[in-house]
Amino acid sequence: SHAQTVTCTPSFVDALHRAARGATLPRVERIVTTGEPIQARHVRLARELAPGAVITNWVGSTETLAIASHDMPPGAPLPRGVVPV
Repeated sequence: SHAQTVTCTPSFVDALHRAARGATLPRVERIVTTGEPIQARHVRLARELAPGAVITNWVGSTETLAIASHDMPPGAPLPRGVVPV
């Protein structure tokens, strides 16, 4: 058994990347970020952690369960600045 999806804030991507010390998460298929704006550098760090994962940016209201998302598949160009939704 293994985690296939990691859902966290972009700040946690930073912390996880530092804690990993170069180790990767090859079985992770998707990293979902939410809760704060995600920058291109977070996408780069997430790809270093899980090279085969789709990076998904979620934004929405927990009260209404309305969510917008933007997927970045492995190998897609890095966005500039803040990732769109």
